[in-house]
Amino acid sequence: MRVQTVHTKMTTASIILTALLISVRALATTYYVSGSGNDSHDGLTEGTAFRSLQTAANLTKPGDTVSVLNGVYTDNGKGENIVWIHLSGTATLPIIYTAAAGQKPIIKVSSSPKVMFPVYIGASYITFTGFEVIGRAPSVTLAHATAIALHEEAAYQKSVTAHKENPKAPIVYPTDAATNHNCIFITGATHVNIIGNLVHDCSAAGINSETADYVRIESNVVYNTSWWTVYDTTGIDIHGMLNSDNASGYKNFVLNNISHDNGNTQPFYDLSVGNGVPTDGNGIIIDSNQMSSNGKPYLGRTLVMGNIVYNNGGTGMHAFHSQHVDFFNNTAFHNNICPITGSSCGKINSGQIIANSSVDVNIYNNILYSPATRYVYRDFGNKNVSEDYNIFYNSGGKLLLGSYKPNKHDILVDPKFFDAVSLTASSVSSGIDQYDRAHPLEAITDLGLTAKSGGLNAGTTHLDNGTPFSPVAINGNKDPKIDIGAVSGVTK
Repeated sequence: MRVQTVHTKMTTASIILTALLISVRALATTYYVSGSGNDSHDGLTEGTAFRSLQTAANLTKPGDTVSVLNGVYTDNGKGENIVWIHLSGTATLPIIYTAAAGQKPIIKVSSSPKVMFPVYIGASYITFTGFEVIGRAPSVTLAHATAIALHEEAAYQKSVTAHKENPKAPIVYPTDAATNHNCIFITGATHVNIIGNLVHDCSAAGINSETADYVRIESNVVYNTSWWTVYDTTGIDIHGMLNSDNASGYKNFVLNNISHDNGNTQPFYDLSVGNGVPTDGNGIIIDSNQMSSNGKPYLGRTLVMGNIVYNNGGTGMHAFHSQHVDFFNNTAFHNNICPITGSSCGKINSGQIIANSSVDVNIYNNILYSPATRYVYRDFGNKNVSEDYNIFYNSGGKLLLGSYKPNKHDILVDPKFFDAVSLTASSVSSGIDQYDRAHPLEAITDLGLTAKSGGLNAGTTHLDNGTPFSPVAINGNKDPKIDIGAVSGVTK
């Protein structure tokens, strides 16, 4: 890889501006939070760290860092977020929430929660990195979730009927926190980075962005989410968009994440949606972004690249009622398989990576590997969707592609993964502590390509219409030739 050096001539004004920015940054504060801290401290050193994340979050200014040491940070049982990030940074001085060097802080929902959004980000220019965020899904049973869902659905329907008769009557939406909490929730914000977190056991979404812009979700591991909710959530979900400017290039990035064993057991609370059966529980979804929150078409592009999604009840990943989305170099393996014992997960059979009722979507360099009897790929009423250079394979030998006709460079044979069998062993289970679920990073090796794979050096850097795109080096691969799938250079 050749690195080009660009020389620029600095004017006196630019030198002064640079000096000012450096001096402002020097005035920035690092606040420390520790499991052994005390909120009566000043938070300015590790020895005088705060105890709660919220205490630090209430003090931050642009350029500040919240450095978090080991400890378990939980909710107070009153319905308040574990941390509500409400103060914004700036383009040059973002606010950073990070695990301290060598530390592994845990944000965990308590056993009797009332909180819907443990980590709530409603501010801009924020980076959140290095945390383990744990919901309380394991404490809920399928029977319990179903009973709550039936109650919430009935309350909603009753309130809708009352609202029609009297517009002043409120509509009652589901609010049960045990079955509907999203672990990391972003809303009304721009320039938010969620990087390098472990997020799991959330009753609803793992990482959910709602009406935001310039969102980067990168190198996270998300699993065991969305099982109990009536909100049709997914492991990683970018839902709706916000036109914060008129830019039309890449604004949102979902890169190099692992999302697995997510699924829905309950239908959406409005039973007229989805015909009363679960519809989601995907690994990743780009959802309903055709119109932005201001009622105008969303202009930006979303790049979904280098992700591994497996054993999800819904699709591996898809765009739904969305536009300007690119799926490049992802691996979707063994999805549309319900990971929750005793539940059908709606018997979803939509495919591994798809676009549904979407416009301007590109699907290139991906591996789509379905379980026997499940669709590899399907086309659902899209417009201007381009697919090529993908590997399509079904473990049962019958390639189910719906109405899709393979393109010139598609590959229709086994991708020859290193050890996919170990991942399928945990797809249906009575617990959540199997080895592969506890060691999801091994999927990077397990779903790597062996030397016999036809996907090695078989990818492309151009769309079929000749438009170039630039896949980044994935998992450290520096080979300028592009492999197909999310894992490059693993040839064990």
